[in-house]
Amino acid sequence: MILRIFIDEGNFESLMKSIPPGSDCHAALEEAVHFTNVGAARAGSKAVITCNDVTARDLLSHARGSCPTAVSTIGEAFRAAGLTP
Repeated sequence: MILRIFIDEGNFESLMKSIPPGSDCHAALEEAVHFTNVGAARAGSKAVITCNDVTARDLLSHARGSCPTAVSTIGEAFRAAGLTP
């Protein structure tokens, strides 16, 4: 199943630094789409990571060790897809 994870740039950068190049997780991060939500009440930069549920579980595992604030964001993507994180 394909998941889309909407994550703020700070957490994205933290994950990017902690995941080894060449892994499926790193490839998913490299393919992420970045945008700035200019018109919103809380403007900020976000990244959208699109990956399958296996890669998302790997991202979740990395986040638990290196970027705990991203854990809830990745968990939300699982729940939105009807999966258990």
